[in-house]
Amino acid sequence: MELLVDLVGCYSCILAPALAACAMTALYVQPAGPSNQNHTLFFVVLLVLATLTVRTTMMHDETWLIHAGSLGSLIVAGAMRRPDEASDAAFSNY
Repeated sequence: MELLVDLVGCYSCILAPALAACAMTALYVQPAGPSNQNHTLFFVVLLVLATLTVRTTMMHDETWLIHAGSLGSLIVAGAMRRPDEASDAAFSNY
């Protein structure tokens, strides 16, 4: 178990930006349609990175800036994405 914790701690500075890049790619490559799987993946990755950022900040870990940058890029990518026509049509009833 200690080996797993050490490996995650060692590679978290690589895994957080890679996970954020995968989530942003999935969000922007989504084909038009009613499927929300990529939105769910993006939101789950956003929550995981937020938790990881809070943990590294509280523990005074040296990778807090990398995690905070990854979280910030996810927030900006989510805010800059324009909804497509399918999602506009779904919300036009409300």
